[in-house]
Amino acid sequence: MNRSLAIHIGIAAAVLCAALGVVIGVSLLVASTQQKADKLTQEIATKQAETLRVAAAKAALPLLVEAEQTLAAHSLSTLDIVPFLEGLEKQGRTQGADVEVLSVTGGQGKSTERLTLSLKVTGSFDAVARTIGQIEYGPYDTQITTLTVDTGVDEDGGGQKWTAAAVVSLGASAPTN
Repeated sequence: MNRSLAIHIGIAAAVLCAALGVVIGVSLLVASTQQKADKLTQEIATKQAETLRVAAAKAALPLLVEAEQTLAAHSLSTLDIVPFLEGLEKQGRTQGADVEVLSVTGGQGKSTERLTLSLKVTGSFDAVARTIGQIEYGPYDTQITTLTVDTGVDEDGGGQKWTAAAVVSLGASAPTN
């Protein structure tokens, strides 16, 4: 019986070792598969978040285009500066004032820039005030940064002549190719 008992104990030990090996192997396989699953779950979450960001950007694009068009409507194209300056002189004449453009300076090579205009407006007080108002509240992004108003005697008629010296900052955009 000793021999038979030893055989049974040996077989039981072998089966136990085999079962233990299978359990350890399956546990390692499950852990490896779980790590891969966790990694794939993280990648899926990252891709979904990226998809949501792309969708939000696509949804915002029409609003950005509209905002850009609105800004462009209030910026003067640098190609249109000469007609704009001629228009200022014409506006002054319709108000009864003389508008003289003393200088125009601005950034070079930028897509969006600010031009600085130095103007001299001469005429009656009402004409000068209306002309300055039209310049300031015109359709473009304009800011009067400096304004000096002085009065004198008109050489022709002897009445009062008003002179306004203004520095105007004007939003401009370079043409796109």
